[in-house]
Amino acid sequence: MNALYHRSLEEHAFAVVNPLQVPPAQWRDLPHRPLVPKTLAAQPHLLPILVDLGQMDATSRVGLLERSERWDRGYDEPFFSALLTTDATDSQVAQHLTRQMMVRGPAGGENLLRLFDPRVFRHLRWLLTPMQLDALLGPIDAWTWRDQHQSWKQQLRTTRVTMHWRPSGVQWDSLARLGLLNRVLKQLGRVEPALVCDDDLAQRADRLLRESWEVQGLVDEADRRIFAEQALRFHADIHRHPQLAQRLAQARAGECSYVGACSDLDDTSMRGLARQTAQDTTRTIA
Repeated sequence: MNALYHRSLEEHAFAVVNPLQVPPAQWRDLPHRPLVPKTLAAQPHLLPILVDLGQMDATSRVGLLERSERWDRGYDEPFFSALLTTDATDSQVAQHLTRQMMVRGPAGGENLLRLFDPRVFRHLRWLLTPMQLDALLGPIDAWTWRDQHQSWKQQLRTTRVTMHWRPSGVQWDSLARLGLLNRVLKQLGRVEPALVCDDDLAQRADRLLRESWEVQGLVDEADRRIFAEQALRFHADIHRHPQLAQRLAQARAGECSYVGACSDLDDTSMRGLARQTAQDTTRTIA
């Protein structure tokens, strides 16, 4: 599903548009309603809208498709944050989505979950359990979004679940890291375009970001990012190398940042450390 076309648009009942990415002039004339949780009623301009595609005739849909294609050719962020397949009414879908957008954390407070953002939704597919994901979708049979490779993907609901899901402590920590995770993945896409940026890479990056905090004691975001990027680019066990272990110790002791400690290491140096790490690992296994 690499491109939208008229028939595929007809198969969807609703579209989600993010006003922070697509200005009102592009969607104000469309039949829509805001998706605003009650606790965020004072900030409707920061939250998405639900476009009712069922209220549009064939000519209007063709015009909307052409409008979205023009937008997508000129901007990195997609015109449609999501396309939804469902037989539920607009009020039912809106009520469900606004409820899902507010997630109660371990401490009890409610926080905004930007599930309507493709950069967030892509990770929910591996972060949540199948039952949690079905509960998140609720009355929505299929959620379609454009991924980081500009291809359209679809998540199908497997069963109708009415439970109200809540993230576990581990899931909550991963949710809190999503912004940092996406920045790591974006940087990897720049410097290592050959890396396949799939769910497996995202999960490995998330585990490394957790390790950078919980095990290595790195606090600064830049330090945590370079820690994850080094392991993903060069070798999974590269931080066992004495040179990097020493630099991590310096950062933990507050002598310098980890970025600063590694400032003299270019890609050639890191590849050399990776080869030595691989050789040491082979000797250990043998």
